[in-house]
Amino acid sequence: MGKGTKIGAITTAAAMAGIIGVSVNAEAKEPESTSTNVTSSSTSTSSLLDSQVNQAQKQVSDAQTNVDSAQTEVNQATTDSNNVSASQKAAKDALDTANADLTATKQEQAAAANLEAQATPKAISDAKNDVSTAQQKVKDDQTAVGNAQTKQQDAQNNVQTAATVMSKADQTVANQQKVVDGSTQAVTDAQKALDGTGSAELSKNKADAQNAVNTDKQTITDDQKKVDDATAVKNQADADLATADQAKKDADKSVSDSNAAVQTAKTAADQAQSAVNATQQQIDALKQAAGVDNSLPTLTKEYGQLVDFIGLANPTGEEKAQIPAKVQQLKAVVAQIWQDYKDYQPTSEDVAQIIPDITNMTTEQQTELSTFVAGLLNPLRADIGHTPLTVSKGSQKLANDVAARYDADDWNVAQSFHDNVGVNDVSIENGLQPYAKQATDGSLVRNDGYQMYESAESADSDLAKGTIASTQGISMATLKDKVYSTVQQMLFDDADSGWGHAVALLGSWYPKDKANYFGISFDTLGQQHLLVVPDNGFDIADSSKFDTQDTYPIPESKPSDAQAKLATLNTLQSQQSDTLNDAKTVLTQKQSALTAAKQAQTTATDALTKAKTAADKATANLSSATDALNTAKSKLTTDQKALDKATADLANLSADAQTKQAALDAANAQLTADKAKLATLTTAAQQAKANSDTAQNALTTAQQNLNTAKKQLTDDSNKVNELQQKVTDLQNAGTQLADANQAVKAAQDDVNTAQVAYDKVKGQATTAADQLKVAQAKLDAAKQSLVTANQNLAKWEKSAILWPQVVQAFKEAPAKVAARNTVQTQVQIQPEENGSASSTSNNSSVLPSQEGSNSLASPSQKATPTQQPNSNGTTQNTEVKPAAVSQTNSHSQGAQSSVKAPQDLLFDKNGQVSGTTVQANKVSKATDVSANSLPQTSEVNEGNLLALIGLSLMTLFSKFILRKKNRI
Repeated sequence: MGKGTKIGAITTAAAMAGIIGVSVNAEAKEPESTSTNVTSSSTSTSSLLDSQVNQAQKQVSDAQTNVDSAQTEVNQATTDSNNVSASQKAAKDALDTANADLTATKQEQAAAANLEAQATPKAISDAKNDVSTAQQKVKDDQTAVGNAQTKQQDAQNNVQTAATVMSKADQTVANQQKVVDGSTQAVTDAQKALDGTGSAELSKNKADAQNAVNTDKQTITDDQKKVDDATAVKNQADADLATADQAKKDADKSVSDSNAAVQTAKTAADQAQSAVNATQQQIDALKQAAGVDNSLPTLTKEYGQLVDFIGLANPTGEEKAQIPAKVQQLKAVVAQIWQDYKDYQPTSEDVAQIIPDITNMTTEQQTELSTFVAGLLNPLRADIGHTPLTVSKGSQKLANDVAARYDADDWNVAQSFHDNVGVNDVSIENGLQPYAKQATDGSLVRNDGYQMYESAESADSDLAKGTIASTQGISMATLKDKVYSTVQQMLFDDADSGWGHAVALLGSWYPKDKANYFGISFDTLGQQHLLVVPDNGFDIADSSKFDTQDTYPIPESKPSDAQAKLATLNTLQSQQSDTLNDAKTVLTQKQSALTAAKQAQTTATDALTKAKTAADKATANLSSATDALNTAKSKLTTDQKALDKATADLANLSADAQTKQAALDAANAQLTADKAKLATLTTAAQQAKANSDTAQNALTTAQQNLNTAKKQLTDDSNKVNELQQKVTDLQNAGTQLADANQAVKAAQDDVNTAQVAYDKVKGQATTAADQLKVAQAKLDAAKQSLVTANQNLAKWEKSAILWPQVVQAFKEAPAKVAARNTVQTQVQIQPEENGSASSTSNNSSVLPSQEGSNSLASPSQKATPTQQPNSNGTTQNTEVKPAAVSQTNSHSQGAQSSVKAPQDLLFDKNGQVSGTTVQANKVSKATDVSANSLPQTSEVNEGNLLALIGLSLMTLFSKFILRKKNRI
């Protein structure tokens, strides 16, 4: 063996030994104690494995702690998420409820607004008229019910009477039938007497007849007493009926009087409520006027004198000549009191109110504009001593009709001035006189060269229908501002028109002490039409076509005037409220009295009905008792005749045949007469039955009519209540609308609050969900780390369990190697003895088979030499290598050895102990590896463990191989 080979083997052994802590002498000397070195190495490695196991256990413990912590976070995050979800649902429910309440309140608001729009003075008056009409209908219904009750009672009486008559007729027929039966028997008896037979029977008949007569007399006595008793009861019932009837009449009168009193009180309360409402409307308007100053400059006395002069209705020639100078003088006066146009100061309500079409305004919108202008003009009219303007339903209709005529004529004021023909036509249609002139004969004739009522402002593009439509409406504030400018122009900037508009608006053409009616309207071009109609006894030709009754309160334009009037109105309203409260108190008292009267009427009606029933029953009982008495008397008469006949028959039994024949003839004649009477009575009974049926049908009809009348009374009474409620609603429409507006605002606030709360909790829910996701991800990662740590712990624990077995194998290895070397030496010597050894031959060694669990080869794998030919034709000894362990040496190419560990000590592919081959390659350079540490990793895998055990085995084996080689 060469020096290089020796040094390389030693270096390899040193490196292998260093891994497991086994010291190797550089001179390749045999260690003094192999067992000691192996023990030291195993102890060091065992400590290392224990350290790794402890570290892995700590990692498992830490990982479990992380899992528990992460699970706690997940649980808390889940609880938080659930709590927030519950809060979110509650917030959503609250939001839905708030939205539903808002929808409901908006519907109520719309209904209140609609009602407020309907609550015109005329509508309230009409509603009151409807109540009066309905109340009259109720009175008529009450009368109808009373008549129907009377007819029903009469029909009931007729039924009872007819039933009594029918019963009597039936009883009479029955009695007559008995008479006929008796007559028939008399004929039979007479025939027997004539035949000389029946003596014993006739005696018996007489005795029976006598008994019947005696019984009849006793029955008559009993029935007479019953008749006397029934008569007394009937007399008392009749007296009670008369008392009840008078009580019913008194109750009816009390109800009627109470109804009238309620209506009077209701009318007084309605009038008081209307007065309060009207005053409240004025107060509302004044409150707005008191807050802003939209008044126009005060007119001076000189202004009034000049405008009155210019507006003279019939000026003299001299006066006409002065008018141009007066026009200029008025211009100079205006310059002293008015410098420039003033802007209208709107209220918040003006700004908020949007009008979609000014050519088709609601009555309320047009009324607000008309009274606004009248409110501007009335203080100025007062300045110069003229009567104030009044806005009426008729003046507003006139204004609307004029605007419509301008549209129909496509009339442009800027191009053609006033539409005189149109205005005069519309005036006539509204019951007014057209402009007229005096004819030569003194009569007045229409003159379409002029018109009397209109002041017009030319087209404004901002007010054109198309412009307003394109901007989705115009505010009341803008519209009032336009009209405000127009009024200023007509009063203070009208010199070019000769101040004609100022004359018209201030009433200088008309009697100064007469009412003037005003209205304003707009056409599709945006032209303004201001109409003033004087009530001078001439211009209003037909008052039925021009309504001056429905008027509207005029607001104040001056804050000082508004405040003064507001104070007065507040005092007035307080007084009116007292009057209203008093009227309501009286109404409540009258209604209570009416309720009591109706209750008394009901009680009296019930008492009368009971009294009638009792009287009818008493009459029927008396009639029945009387019929029974009469029947008993009739029966006595019949039975007495039978007794007389029986007596006569018995006496005649011995009479001669001629007498008996006469008796038989008389009996036959009587039978014929009795049968004829029976037939007559039967016909009468049938007629009584028919009469009873007719009476019963009449009673059914009367009852149906009564039920119908009662239902009609109930329906109409309910209608009265509905109409009365409608009047109340109309009168309180303004208050209801204000309440509804406030309710909508409150509901909207609730929705806003609920929305904010919902949005907040929704954000919290999103955050909680995100936190839950983060916590869950952290838990999943912690669980995965725990799984990995458990796997690492299991592998290190497995290594710690297997290491003692590896150490035991190391301890036994020297003896086994020595045995192998012995076998190898013997095998190598054998070829030399046969003279067939060659320096170039390949030697193979076979480990001997040994018994026991630590054997390196099984008994079936014992070395058996064989002969195989060489390439030169010679043969060489070849060892049969056991499958368990083989080793091949090549001195020329370096040493390479392969060792197969015992099957129960090494690992299989699944990490379990099995026969794994570990290769030890020649190391060209010594490597210093720490004996007390493994590569720095927190994990262990099968490759590392296999390398550890394999390298340790190779280190130990190399030491003994080197020793053996050195010795050889």
